[in-house]
Amino acid sequence: MKKIIALLVAFSMIFTVGATAFAWDEGCSAERTYTTYKGTITVDGEIEDAWDAVAWTPIEIPIRQPYPSSNINYYGAAEKVKIMYDDTYFYYLLDITGADAISIEDAFEVYIDEGTPLEEGYTNGYQITMNYDSDAKELGLSLSLKYTDEDGNFVKDKNMEDEVDHKVACKVSEDGKSIVIELAVVKLAPTTSVDGATVAMEFMYEDYGTIEGVECVIEDYRWNVIEMDKDENPTGVTRPNNASGNFGLVTLGGEAPAPEETQDATTDVTPDTNDEVKEPAETSMWLYVGIAVAVLVVVAVVVIVVAKKKA
Repeated sequence: MKKIIALLVAFSMIFTVGATAFAWDEGCSAERTYTTYKGTITVDGEIEDAWDAVAWTPIEIPIRQPYPSSNINYYGAAEKVKIMYDDTYFYYLLDITGADAISIEDAFEVYIDEGTPLEEGYTNGYQITMNYDSDAKELGLSLSLKYTDEDGNFVKDKNMEDEVDHKVACKVSEDGKSIVIELAVVKLAPTTSVDGATVAMEFMYEDYGTIEGVECVIEDYRWNVIEMDKDENPTGVTRPNNASGNFGLVTLGGEAPAPEETQDATTDVTPDTNDEVKEPAETSMWLYVGIAVAVLVVVAVVVIVVAKKKA
């Protein structure tokens, strides 16, 4: 009996450690994560060597549109992003390809919450929306401060680009179907200058065009998408507007690690990717299946021992 009790205690400890190891940050349902590194970027639309320290992460999770059909169709739009930071700014490199020419109706968005990710509201964050005017050959930008006040009400201050320090530049391909955007936006919270801190972020790309003669958003992508309540969003289109718990988590990794040397000097060194697509749900499922089996085994042993003693 003492051995059985010892097994139960050990099993309880394993369960606690295992559950903790696979838990996400409280209040955040992110599955997509990214580790970024420290560096200062010159925002001029050119991809400088400093960007080589971090990997691309794809913005490729499709959102089902209410029109023209319930099926997801792929028309060739794509977006990928790199992220860096220093003591003052977050830096973003966005590489976007449209299904057709980039137009002013297309939207590229960056969401940031430097506080605790919340299912309702922001602690301290931005929403940055960019549109490219192909006629004027200019990139427009709107910046909204977003937060939850002391009464728990969601607050969105629009058009703050003249009041919030930021930098932006872009370069468009000759055929007009691709655009590279560099963006720097000042940090809101001093804690996000600490290496190892995590920041909730999200990215969106809406490619506007025409299907069967009707103008609509033909492709709509997110980085880490969590379905919102249909009462709040009756169209069924997921938009991470005011719930930063929908976002992915970005870890500030400090100085970038040096590339590993190879024995063959002629072989190119490929930097390790720092884009991680975690699958906590699947991992947790097998963890709990194993736990359930172990519990059944322990209970069976206890029942057998007790039955023998009574006999």
